[in-house]
Amino acid sequence: MKLVERFVLLLALIFLAGCTSIHPPASPIGNKTAILEEKDDSTHQGNRITIESLKSDRMLSRSPIKEMVTSETTDLDQDTEPASGLPMFGMTTNMDFIVAVGFVIAIGLILFYLMIRYRSRKRNHWWLSLGDIQFKYPCLNGVYCLGYRIGTSEDDEWTIRINNFKTGRNHHVQKAVKTLHYAAISLFERIGINPESTIVIPVLESAETSASSRSKVSRLAKSIADGASAKVELGCLTKNQHESLHSQVGKDARDAALAKAHYKAKKLEDGFENVLIVDDIVTRGKTMSAVAEAINDANPSMSIYGFALGRHQRKEWLRVPFRKANSKIPPELARIWDQA
Repeated sequence: MKLVERFVLLLALIFLAGCTSIHPPASPIGNKTAILEEKDDSTHQGNRITIESLKSDRMLSRSPIKEMVTSETTDLDQDTEPASGLPMFGMTTNMDFIVAVGFVIAIGLILFYLMIRYRSRKRNHWWLSLGDIQFKYPCLNGVYCLGYRIGTSEDDEWTIRINNFKTGRNHHVQKAVKTLHYAAISLFERIGINPESTIVIPVLESAETSASSRSKVSRLAKSIADGASAKVELGCLTKNQHESLHSQVGKDARDAALAKAHYKAKKLEDGFENVLIVDDIVTRGKTMSAVAEAINDANPSMSIYGFALGRHQRKEWLRVPFRKANSKIPPELARIWDQA
């Protein structure tokens, strides 16, 4: 789709440039009129005395002056014939018609380009944008997720899928990996960043001090990077081991466990503009913000975004009806997940 958009926009620019660079030759009508006016002035000046000396219409009709005036009038009528083109549309030459057609084609191509962009954004708008987390933590330029994980509900299919992934069993992790690999390009389009200038970094699990290629979050990050031709960096983050946040009861207990992590990040490779942090579950965004702050300290010029497989949400806190919470997720993703 990117190639189609660029091709259409290039054609539109070529037509516009071609139309604005065309300068139709000056119309001969204006030159002929100016010449005739000069001839008329010289003729009348040279023969004014002769015409005034004629006393009667009969003498005027016999004089050669009238023949000269008649001849000039005939030449003027012949020289001022309508120009070729489309005068009914206000176009006096064929060149005007070509320029007008070029502008119409250019405008049509621009409108077509805008339509493609609109449909692309609308097609990828189903990814959840977590504006509350972004607002709370300015170090994150945007946070997105696949869908809601509605507690431990057994009535929502996507909640069941995400909870199965959380078990860490290989076949459940592989289902998520294949699904995100398929949807990776759509995710980057939704965020609005170029995957070729983005580094994907996984969040470390509670027992990790550095990223392991076998962890389920690292596999998620690698699948997203591979699916969109981005770069994955497993060696960026280090931290201390701490208790699992999901095993802690209450906000204060989770904050205390996270405070023991002390995330640190290294300087990333030059030539990249964005970082995409990947996690499995996001609730309040505290862990993701801690990772983002560490990366920002080492790489202050990078734009940092976050992605999680699911947003943990209680059923009573949902802003939409329970049955519609994950209804926007495309059916083909459910099919890919279930068939993997």
